[in-house]
Amino acid sequence: MTDLVWRNAYDYQEKLFEGIDSGDPEFVYYDMLGKISSDLVNYRMRHDLSQAGLARKLGISQAMVSKYESGDYNISLKAIIQFYFRLGLSLTQFFEGEEEDKALRMGPVHYS
Repeated sequence: MTDLVWRNAYDYQEKLFEGIDSGDPEFVYYDMLGKISSDLVNYRMRHDLSQAGLARKLGISQAMVSKYESGDYNISLKAIIQFYFRLGLSLTQFFEGEEEDKALRMGPVHYS
């Protein structure tokens, strides 16, 4: 069995968008989807939840959790607000992009 190595998932997102104008609306859209995905995955991992467990906590299906985590679904603002409140995550930090918020995005993204 391999040990879990924690990496900052946000750093990987930044590499994906290297060289793209951060003022472009499409960049902002995909950046926000990535932040939401990272927050959901990282919350789930930190609380030792399966996708089904997180789905129960959020009041949605496991299939929807999977879609949100993969960025395959255009999540509504109303759903984002509900999820963040239910999970006790800070929307202020999310939208302001504070350094402290990056700590929320720490997650297992690499096994060695």
